[in-house]
Amino acid sequence: METRIQPVQKPEQRLALTPQIRLGLHILQMPLPELQQFVEQQVQENPVLEETSASSLSTPLASVGPHEAFGRMDVAMIEQLEQNDEPTASTDQEEDRAKQAFREQFPTQPTTLTEHILRQLHCLDLTPAEQTIGEKIIENVDPNGYLEVPLEGFAKDTGTPLADVERVLGLIQECNPPGVGARDLRECLLIQLRSVGKGEALAFQIVHDHFELVKKRDLKAITRQCSVSLEEVQGAFREIQALDPKPGRAYGATPVSVLVPDAMIERVDGTYEVSLRREEIPRLRISRYYRNLFKDSTAPEEVKQYLRQKIEGALWLMKAIGQRNLTLKEIVRCIACLEEEFLDEGPAHLKPLTLEQVAQLVGRHKSTVSRAVANKYVQTPYGIMRLEAFFGGGLRQESGKAIAEQQIKAELQAFIEAENPLTPLSDQELTEALKARGITVARRTVAKYREELKILPSHLRKAIR
Repeated sequence: METRIQPVQKPEQRLALTPQIRLGLHILQMPLPELQQFVEQQVQENPVLEETSASSLSTPLASVGPHEAFGRMDVAMIEQLEQNDEPTASTDQEEDRAKQAFREQFPTQPTTLTEHILRQLHCLDLTPAEQTIGEKIIENVDPNGYLEVPLEGFAKDTGTPLADVERVLGLIQECNPPGVGARDLRECLLIQLRSVGKGEALAFQIVHDHFELVKKRDLKAITRQCSVSLEEVQGAFREIQALDPKPGRAYGATPVSVLVPDAMIERVDGTYEVSLRREEIPRLRISRYYRNLFKDSTAPEEVKQYLRQKIEGALWLMKAIGQRNLTLKEIVRCIACLEEEFLDEGPAHLKPLTLEQVAQLVGRHKSTVSRAVANKYVQTPYGIMRLEAFFGGGLRQESGKAIAEQQIKAELQAFIEAENPLTPLSDQELTEALKARGITVARRTVAKYREELKILPSHLRKAIR
């Protein structure tokens, strides 16, 4: 008997993602700075869209709710958009000032380290030859602030005595940031100590005369070599530790990342209130000119067809932004209710939430909650936090209860801050201390959290105290 494979058709239901749904999902995932840029781009690309102040459009689209679908555009819908659209000059000015203040939080094209040093060099009283030498030296300073090429090469290329090249380098090493132009780490640290008036301090002497012992963190040997007490050496090490081994890294072609919270949780009259920074998003409306043109009976049909397409797109954009804000506010309000103990007492009381838990409470799908919290931040009484940090899931204990990673980190921080500086706690001892508090974690997990908290291991903590 021959076996045959035949295609079988089965009915199957699938959700078709229309362009409008894709737009809504895309906007839902956008953090505030990205959304602001996206909206401003849409205003430039869609001629019927224009920005307006908050007071000039109290109900941007009263006839369209967040869950309603759009039909074909018609004159009646266009006429409904004309309510309350007269701008107020004074409010427009306040809105513009507020937007300008917000935009100023974001860095424009950053100044590179080379540009920063060159500007300082050009302010010095140098001869043309010295200026040329200085520029060549600065061009060979790497992004961390170190000079990569030996000075002999500059002297040979420019036909300048080596002593003159060294003098110009000395001037560059006096520029900001302190430590720039150094040829190695030792020189970098010495420049920084000298720049803060510690050229005669013990820290300077230790780096200058005993740098190999510094790298080994051999405090006892340094104590013997310098004929000073261990406490004095420990104090000098703290000064050395505060120096920047890569002084040029604050400059570069990468813009500084600014954390801008999408939402804020604030305590008002004994309760926690949630608000969104919607004022940072340009408020939109349909241009009066194009509304009138769309209603004009003498306008060519192809013009009306073009306007219909652009107005529908503008309305979908406005609806998607409104839906994003509504969803995000509901989710953050739910988090605030579930995490009230954290808001009252601090990170040690953070509960591990799940996407399913919050999705059920706000009546949204799990994937919607996941998109809404992605790459977004919230301002809390304990600083700005990633919304995703509330959904860590936590570590499951033997009792079945889950403990948030943030809570464990807070406990670790407290243990280390209270430890004896002469006998700091090892990772194993920290693990046992947590177990005594009813928190069971592996030693490697403790080491991982300690590193994430940027806390050194016990033998290095002892060395720098």
